[in-house]
Amino acid sequence: MFFVRRKPPHGRVKLVDEDWEIDLSQVKGPDEFGYVVATKRLTDEEWLEPGELIVFRDGRVVYSSSGREEES
Repeated sequence: MFFVRRKPPHGRVKLVDEDWEIDLSQVKGPDEFGYVVATKRLTDEEWLEPGELIVFRDGRVVYSSSGREEES
């Protein structure tokens, strides 16, 4: 599993294996954030690698086996 954090300011996102792009600033507010979890990297952004247990609640990391802190 891979995951990437989405946080403001939102911009354009293009999928790596599809001819599809979206401007997240048009659909997400300046205070909206969360994570995308997938079985493979969906974009050419830096995705965090597999190998740790992470628990999400309401779009936030509440536990990480590596001690990862929630980004501000």
